[in-house]
Amino acid sequence: MRIGKVPRVLGSAAIASLIAVGSALWLSRFIGLWGYAIALLLFPFFNLLGAVPVNALDFWLRRSTKDEIWLRSHEGKQWLQTKQGQAWQKGQRVQRAIHAAMDRFEERRSERTNWSSTMVLAVDSEKVVVRIVYGTTRPQSRAYFAVFDSSAIEELNFSRVAADYGEKPWR
Repeated sequence: MRIGKVPRVLGSAAIASLIAVGSALWLSRFIGLWGYAIALLLFPFFNLLGAVPVNALDFWLRRSTKDEIWLRSHEGKQWLQTKQGQAWQKGQRVQRAIHAAMDRFEERRSERTNWSSTMVLAVDSEKVVVRIVYGTTRPQSRAYFAVFDSSAIEELNFSRVAADYGEKPWR
């Protein structure tokens, strides 16, 4: 899930406004509303006070959504070195491979794919092998694709997949 800049900025402005209004109402009990306005003009401390939780919220949103800017930060780079970060990267690689294989399949054929039966047969250092199930017959047909890290996509035949990855024919 990615949260765009416009919702983040609007949300940040709303939070900062709530903090500024809340602090103004609290402070106005002691020095009056005009006193607060003069203090705000002379020293915009409450504007800075409103920005602190906004920046923390923005950073939390970027971290929880794995935003590219956060991933390039020092903390993000350290997180990518952990087991959790490595698993997330592998999952992103697999998702890209599945989408690339399905796109290639839909380019070449006008068949309906069965997303829920599409699966990854193998993941190695240079490629991801994807099985795509398609058609409306029983049993459904299958197509196999090797998606390389270099963005090359190769369609594989069943005999090669059966020999290399132990794929069995439908029963």
